[in-house]
Amino acid sequence: MDDFSTVDPFGGVEPFGGEVEQVPLTSSPLVGVIVQVRFPPILRIPEPPFVAAFQDSIRSSYPVTHAETTAGIVMDPSLGPQPRRTEQVWRFEDLEGNWTVSLGMGFMSLDVSRYTDRAELVERFHRVLGSLEADINPRSITRLGVRYVDRVELVADLPPLERLVRTEVLGMAGAPVGVREHMAQTLTDTLFVTDGAKLRARWGTVPAGVVLDPFHGAPPRVPSWILDLDMYGDSDRIPLDVGEVTERVGAYAARIYRFFRWVVSDEFLRWHGGEP
Repeated sequence: MDDFSTVDPFGGVEPFGGEVEQVPLTSSPLVGVIVQVRFPPILRIPEPPFVAAFQDSIRSSYPVTHAETTAGIVMDPSLGPQPRRTEQVWRFEDLEGNWTVSLGMGFMSLDVSRYTDRAELVERFHRVLGSLEADINPRSITRLGVRYVDRVELVADLPPLERLVRTEVLGMAGAPVGVREHMAQTLTDTLFVTDGAKLRARWGTVPAGVVLDPFHGAPPRVPSWILDLDMYGDSDRIPLDVGEVTERVGAYAARIYRFFRWVVSDEFLRWHGGEP
């Protein structure tokens, strides 16, 4: 299993080209970015007195606090769906509702709906991870993940997808018009396995009003093309080192961006307000 001991998730191999500069996009297709760490469950996290110190340490940046009860169906292949299990999750938001820190019994995440750049993401995560270590003290982590989701609405004046993304990722979206006009949905799901991490890349077109994942944003008003990139590393259990984990977050985000730039064309960047 991955021990997060190196910050290069591909072990020095560059399957999608070298490092590239970030190109700011004035009309970015990003609908969300999230960073999450998982750790062995701490059963006291739902208790307000236990979480109070953590709240105090991040309250200047995330002053809006509320609790949510989440529920999900646990699947057992031998028994089928099991009774729903509920969990209380704390949400800490900034005043604009743009950045949210979520804390549950076995995880902490930071997500942003209006992304600026990688440096701010890494800096903010570093600060909340330091507060987690100091005030909750999970001692070890079992998973680290970074996820970016882009969505392009297929409006009438959008250039053809063939000019916006690589041939390798078009799939059935690049089929002849006579085929495409009868195609309601097409998705590709590819897992890249590396020495230090995994990159799950999903892309394809979905109909208007359809959301395949809650993290894909509100239901689109027109058909859309989705690019969902999730990079993660798992471990049985390793000590929590704030500096090392933060470096890994930066490396994952950089790798995801490199894959994004490998997928899209310069015309894609220009369409979204960039200057490649």
